[in-house]
Amino acid sequence: MANSTSAANPELWSSLLEQALRKSTLFREIASFKEQAGLTYGDVIHRPYASDVSVDSYVAGTASTAQDITITDNSMTIDRFAIINVFVDDTQQLQSRYDLMAHYVEKMRKALQEDMDAHFLLEIRNAVSDVDNGDIAAGTAGDPFAVTSTNIVDVFTYADRYLLAQNAIEGNRFAVITPAVYQKLLTYLGGRQTQLGDQVTQYGYKSKGMFNDFKIYVSNNLPYSATWTPADNPSNSATITIDSVVFTFVSSMGTTAGSILQTTSTAQTLLNLQALINAGGVGDDKNYYSLSAANKRKVRNWYATVDNATAPTKITVWLGGRTTAVTVATSEVLDVWSNETIHQFFGIEKCTDMVVQKEVNVKSGDQTSNGKLGTTFLANCVYKAKTFYEGTYKMIDVKVTEATG
Repeated sequence: MANSTSAANPELWSSLLEQALRKSTLFREIASFKEQAGLTYGDVIHRPYASDVSVDSYVAGTASTAQDITITDNSMTIDRFAIINVFVDDTQQLQSRYDLMAHYVEKMRKALQEDMDAHFLLEIRNAVSDVDNGDIAAGTAGDPFAVTSTNIVDVFTYADRYLLAQNAIEGNRFAVITPAVYQKLLTYLGGRQTQLGDQVTQYGYKSKGMFNDFKIYVSNNLPYSATWTPADNPSNSATITIDSVVFTFVSSMGTTAGSILQTTSTAQTLLNLQALINAGGVGDDKNYYSLSAANKRKVRNWYATVDNATAPTKITVWLGGRTTAVTVATSEVLDVWSNETIHQFFGIEKCTDMVVQKEVNVKSGDQTSNGKLGTTFLANCVYKAKTFYEGTYKMIDVKVTEATG
């Protein structure tokens, strides 16, 4: 018997259009918004800090010496303008089973919230203190370490120790950790998640509860960093690759996307690379050339630091919103990528300020006048995160390798 009935079988389309799972955002739970009320207009907040004073001994009949005092400016510039542009053609919507407009408006809102969250968590790079391999494994200070179910308690006690040593004693403690680190914590607890006492927080984020006086948050939006140390000045046409974004070193500036002018000085070449990354991939066409539009989107939450502001020998690239290691490579075999780190954010609530000058907003416009049948949707927001002087002492950067023990 060889029945053939497949032509009678209909193909059915679900009534649901799937939304991809997106990262949870938590910056509203732990950021300070005290400067936001004053930013209904303007673009800069100044919050100066004062130098310290010391106690002198007084000798009877002898004039005391006045101590110099200094007020140092510290400012936040609101310069994060984010936008997503989506066009839905009327004919596409007419023939679609799904409400494409509603679907993409919701997707854009969530993407912008994730962007703000990644930018906020990237502020951990400003922490004065860290917990590193020198603390946990008696290794090299500054290097990351593997978290295990055996040393997970040490992670929290060292973070607490450094906060106390910096007189950060007022306020609620928190720890933003990756799923991998959270798994080690659960293993230490024998898998008994109920010991942490999870709870729904003010803005609807479900924290994982408390451990050693730290409120636990789990995030897939924490930053990753790696350090590149070139053996010498990159040769013409040499490349480095960071998360598939290629930077090409050239002896004369052309129009190749991601080109970096390779000068006679390794230090200046590194400064050119740093400038392109910190400009969001936008070139000056003289020392570095713009990245492609797709790669500009990737690097908008990157940040580059050098070991010396005037004569650097290496550069550290921070990638916001990664949580897991990325592929880094170089075309020159003697160059080294090192210290690949996933940064866990420990601290005191409100250690970092956040100003959302314009909340996520979606505007739409008919495109008939432009010769198209359809609607353009523009989702946008304006914001900035900043850790002021005092806040840098209220956060601890816990440096972890992706490969946990």
